[in-house]
Amino acid sequence: MQPHGRMRRWSRHHVPNANFGYADRREKICVTLLVGCDLAATTVNLRRVIVCLYLVLFLSVSVASGLYFWDAREEYNRLKQIEATSRRRLAESEARLREQEKILDRLRNDPAYVEKVIRRRLGYAKPDEFVFRFEE
Repeated sequence: MQPHGRMRRWSRHHVPNANFGYADRREKICVTLLVGCDLAATTVNLRRVIVCLYLVLFLSVSVASGLYFWDAREEYNRLKQIEATSRRRLAESEARLREQEKILDRLRNDPAYVEKVIRRRLGYAKPDEFVFRFEE
């Protein structure tokens, strides 16, 4: 201890038998360079492999999501086409319904129209009339 109660701060250079001294570090680097050339190459290759794996993962997720959205778009277009067909059929059915409602209203309220329909469809005649039918 130092006088006046001050302690001396130990750095890595002052610690006896420290494994992380400059000389030891240089030795480790030399040993790594001489003996561990494969270790450095393995580390670089491992990084390269990890980056490639992430790239492959990203590409596979991108392709899968692209295919999913492609199928969803095709289904959307198919459903829009079905909707357009259904709307067209609905419009035709509503037009036919309006026409039939007009005919029904005339049948309920117009006796001359009723007589005309009965004569044409059922072939009825008044008591003093003759009906001539010609084959076409």
